[in-house]
Amino acid sequence: MESLLLFSLILVVTLAVSGAAKVKDYTSTATAIFNLKIDKWLPVHVKTAAKILPWAEIALAVVLLFAPGILQVIATFCALLLFAFYWVVIARAVMSGNTASCNCFGTASSAPISRWTLARNTALVLAAVVVVAGAFADGRAPLMMLLDLTLEQWFWLAGAALASATLWFIYRSETIAPVAAPAESVSVASSAAATAHQGRVQEVPASANPYTDSQFAEESVEKDYVRLPIPFGNIAERNGQVHTLRQLAATQARVLIWVSPGCGSCLGIIPEFERWQEKLGSLVGVHPVVRNEEAAQRLEVPESVRILIDNDGNAQANFGDGTPMAIAMGADGLMAGGPVWGKKAVIKFMDDLLAEFDA
Repeated sequence: MESLLLFSLILVVTLAVSGAAKVKDYTSTATAIFNLKIDKWLPVHVKTAAKILPWAEIALAVVLLFAPGILQVIATFCALLLFAFYWVVIARAVMSGNTASCNCFGTASSAPISRWTLARNTALVLAAVVVVAGAFADGRAPLMMLLDLTLEQWFWLAGAALASATLWFIYRSETIAPVAAPAESVSVASSAAATAHQGRVQEVPASANPYTDSQFAEESVEKDYVRLPIPFGNIAERNGQVHTLRQLAATQARVLIWVSPGCGSCLGIIPEFERWQEKLGSLVGVHPVVRNEEAAQRLEVPESVRILIDNDGNAQANFGDGTPMAIAMGADGLMAGGPVWGKKAVIKFMDDLLAEFDA
């Protein structure tokens, strides 16, 4: 009984903590849905799903803890389905090389997905299997099991909880917090780029933007631009040095514009990089982004313009596809504008940004 109770409490605590963390900031859940490319699987809008999910997890935790009999069986089976779904999403990301964060515990879990994430979810699925079997065999709610514990069993449970807490505190104590970006660069660059973004997604041509007339376009353009965390993705320098998008933005607010030497719409944008960078100076870095070194060599820009390489478009996949495409990233780790697609939309995006700085 003690082992079954422990497995049940693992699920209850995981769901309750996960739900409570997501309730604080639903945008982190929305970000994960887009980054993990499961928005098209949903029967409702992404923002709606992001708001429902945390409360559903909390409700499931409550039912698991209190409900006996058939309700306990149904609740455990729902928990198994939920954790199995999470496992499939994580496994799919790991196999495809997607390093975005799952934000499984809201903004408190922004680390990129890895095999360790998959291992954690595997353990939760196994725990759910045990709990389902226990619900069929016993049917009692975990709360009733707690009330039936002897003093010796309570000590055993307290020891397990203490061991778990100790491991957690050890992990947290070894985690190095990221260095905060300078407040001035955050407020100026982020505000300007966010202003540039508002109302631009409607201008995206359907052929370039996979999210046109979709949930993303419908929900991203609101009265106030919702600043989501910068997704995980790798961008390379021409010397081979690799940065994540967040690392790149941590030193300076940046605008990334994906272009291609063979793209007709890009031909009117590529000559503008020098002017944009000169006018924005050291306030905001403006970078053309191409998919490989061959494209970088064909790009006719002066040496003062720093070209970045997005190998096979892996970083761009967080936002969509097509060129030209522009995004703005704040030095505070949050998106500051975009994505916008198409020559007119990108030029308007940059004109608004220049106007914000009186450049």
